[in-house]
Amino acid sequence: MQFQVINRQNFNTNKYSKVYNAQFPASKQIDPMTMLPYPGGVFIGGYGPPLGYDPGNNTLSGGKYGGNPDVTPYLQGPIQLPKPQEAGWKDTIMALPGQVTRIAVRWAPTDLPTNTAPANAFYPFDPMRADTATCGTATSSTTRTTR
Repeated sequence: MQFQVINRQNFNTNKYSKVYNAQFPASKQIDPMTMLPYPGGVFIGGYGPPLGYDPGNNTLSGGKYGGNPDVTPYLQGPIQLPKPQEAGWKDTIMALPGQVTRIAVRWAPTDLPTNTAPANAFYPFDPMRADTATCGTATSSTTRTTR
């Protein structure tokens, strides 16, 4: 799939990291450095994200989906527009540390023109259709997912 940079903005990584790490519960998992169980509030590699994905289950997500605390309160400085060489659809971009990089994703095959009507911009398989299914279970031969 392709995407393009919308903008970037710096954020306070120290404050965000403290809030992020504080979400990890105490664990029986052993810290390989100390050979002791992880205490609460310590990042556990391979365990996260620390919060549930449903926005109704946590207040730190800001009512958004995802398993991480909302980054909005930690944003700093002005929004930075993409550089001229970053214009247009890409398959690789640079996401710098200490910044939030916002992107727009094109959910369509890359060989279709960008002005293809959404109803025609779908992948050649649809797991919901028995006649094109390559995975999943067909529930109806008339169901089509528009991407």
